[in-house]
Amino acid sequence: MMWRSVPQSGGLGSAQRREVSPRLVDDFLESYVSWREEAAAVRGAYADWRAAPEQDELFVVYGEALDREEHAAGLLRESAERIATTEEVSGRTSC
Repeated sequence: MMWRSVPQSGGLGSAQRREVSPRLVDDFLESYVSWREEAAAVRGAYADWRAAPEQDELFVVYGEALDREEHAAGLLRESAERIATTEEVSGRTSC
């Protein structure tokens, strides 16, 4: 199994290294990209809503985009927490 070394702050400028599974890193990157895409969709929906003469329907679309972005942000947070709580793995080689 391959592992990636991730710096971890130990406070007061000290740095420790932890080994993080590539699966966790991939999950984090995938959730980050998804969140960025949903955030872009929110910006687009907001611009459409503000520019439309009839804003009621587009406000609903904007609200739905916000809900999707919030969900994606939650998944990103969970992924980051999984990495943050990964215990140091000894005896593994870094990539």
